[in-house]
Amino acid sequence: MADRRSMTSKLNAQRSTGPRTPEGKAAARLNAMRHGIYTQVCVIDGEAEAELVAFGKRLRAEFAPVGEFEL
Repeated sequence: MADRRSMTSKLNAQRSTGPRTPEGKAAARLNAMRHGIYTQVCVIDGEAEAELVAFGKRLRAEFAPVGEFEL
């Protein structure tokens, strides 16, 4: 049973190589945007950085966070 599971795992790993086409790679580069934790881009296509900054300022003014954790 362990051999069968190991073989299945190896076969699945060979298929899971990530995006290969330029289109797939372009789409995958935005995967981290779901959470924003590890993203390298703060503004996605079609957004303006100034609007994002203004939105952040409005949120901070409304919620008045105290300390880095709340911020």
